[in-house]
Amino acid sequence: MAFYVYILKCYIEGEFRCYYVGQTEDITERMKYHYNAVKNHDTDKYTGRFDFVKLIWKRKVPTRADALRLE
Repeated sequence: MAFYVYILKCYIEGEFRCYYVGQTEDITERMKYHYNAVKNHDTDKYTGRFDFVKLIWKRKVPTRADALRLE
């Protein structure tokens, strides 16, 4: 099974605030998770604190260990 490492740019009021780096085995579901956190302003989730997040980079790697090292 492959894993992904990814970087999101996080924005508040149209201004860049920070990057978020993560790893997952299902990039599509993980992005839905982040977008839903933003949409619902779910501040219990890190990305829920922002008005907008944008996927700017991802890389597929063969193992979770590789993903954790790259993250």
